[in-house]
Amino acid sequence: MRFVPMDLMMTRVRKFGADSDTVLFHELLYADEFIVKMTTAAVVSAIQDDREHHRFGLLHGLVRAGGVGIWANKLDEALTGPASQHLTDIAKEDRRVFNVQVGKGG
Repeated sequence: MRFVPMDLMMTRVRKFGADSDTVLFHELLYADEFIVKMTTAAVVSAIQDDREHHRFGLLHGLVRAGGVGIWANKLDEALTGPASQHLTDIAKEDRRVFNVQVGKGG
């Protein structure tokens, strides 16, 4: 299944990245930020509401985030912290994929 926003981002990278290495570098940084933010938004949206308001806490931090590093931290918190216990059943397999350890060469 195609994800249209990703296709548009990669089209942008190819289009503007052909100008120079510097422009390509910046376009790849934009693409990286896009991927981190979309992944974080998807994982946080898969967290069910609970009494401790884990999802609200994550969303609160994301709304006030000043950089992509905070988004990456919130993604880690959503996948490994207490909020991960409230992921929907479908998202639990995705959590396992993100958390699996990969050895050398693999």
